[in-house]
Amino acid sequence: MINLIIAPISISKGNVGSMRLQYLVNELRKNRELSITNLILHRHANEIDKSYYNTDVSYLKIINYKLFSCVPNLLTILRLLKGKKIAGKNILYYYDIYYNPLDIFLLLLAKSIGYKVVLDEIELYHTKLFNSKENNFFKILIISINQITIKFVANHVFCISYRIFDFFKRKSSLLTISYDTKLLSLKSHKLHNKISILYSGSFAEKDNVLSLLSAVNKIRKSCSEFIVYLTGKCPEKTKISLINVIQKFKIENYIILTGFLSSIEYQQLLVNSDICVVPRTNSNFANAGFPFKLGEYLSAGKAVIASNTGDIAKYLTEEDVLFINPLNNYELENALVSLISNKNLRDKLSYNGKQRAIEHFNPIKQSKNMIDIFNSL
Repeated sequence: MINLIIAPISISKGNVGSMRLQYLVNELRKNRELSITNLILHRHANEIDKSYYNTDVSYLKIINYKLFSCVPNLLTILRLLKGKKIAGKNILYYYDIYYNPLDIFLLLLAKSIGYKVVLDEIELYHTKLFNSKENNFFKILIISINQITIKFVANHVFCISYRIFDFFKRKSSLLTISYDTKLLSLKSHKLHNKISILYSGSFAEKDNVLSLLSAVNKIRKSCSEFIVYLTGKCPEKTKISLINVIQKFKIENYIILTGFLSSIEYQQLLVNSDICVVPRTNSNFANAGFPFKLGEYLSAGKAVIASNTGDIAKYLTEEDVLFINPLNNYELENALVSLISNKNLRDKLSYNGKQRAIEHFNPIKQSKNMIDIFNSL
């Protein structure tokens, strides 16, 4: 029997990163030799998407997981971990360590009472801070210490990309993006005849949404029958900037900002889309990660335009997606025009991309590999 404690994010929350975990947990929980508890800490504690709530997963919340209340919080978590401990194998699965210095103490506490520590790393945050306006000495120091220390604390590290795998190396393996198996069979029910283009994500700098708006401005005269949906949890400051650009280009009739959608609403929007876009930058930060939404787009059978960055080309070819150079905006414009005007090309990419998703990003295969690694610890 394996006792698996997943922290610190909610696995029943509809945000980008945790969706990957949701898809994996949906498969992991089918294994009767696995008991799953979700330990939700601090800023994630109130974010649960009821449409993805798993009744066979236990949920524990620590709302005030902050540095100033370090000792009582860690003692509370220690009691919870001890209370959940079983005679079999006990594993703390910790997702995406960032710059909270309590994280390392929590991992060490778990190890001290017999838990194996497994990490799931999706970004190399120090590469972002060294090259962005967010950089400050404290954050860079803590993140660097965290990411170096966990190399030695962890019993295993799942890495979303080869670049992160190369960083950790010791006791690590690849665990790429995933998808919801329901997307393989969902059908489209479009309410209009326009070509629907979808971007979904966090609207972060690495996502390069401005390049998509610029491309829409350039192609709207030659391709008038399309609509672009921008969906995701967009920070208010970023949203204001996007609206200003949309108004500047006078493309209000081509863009719909949906805001954050529930899982059900998002999946319906996705299956009704014709084209999905992943216009990432060529930054070190973007190259170290892996676009989560790509697996969903492909498994839903959508024609995809993707920046040729990071590991994408290790899994997909030009027969599966339309690759674009992130440093050349004309390529995004040309790719959009090609797919809007050519249904045969959309259908070809749709079919091929779906096959590659099943081959490389299959949560059923991934969950079996995860259980093999859990058993080996």
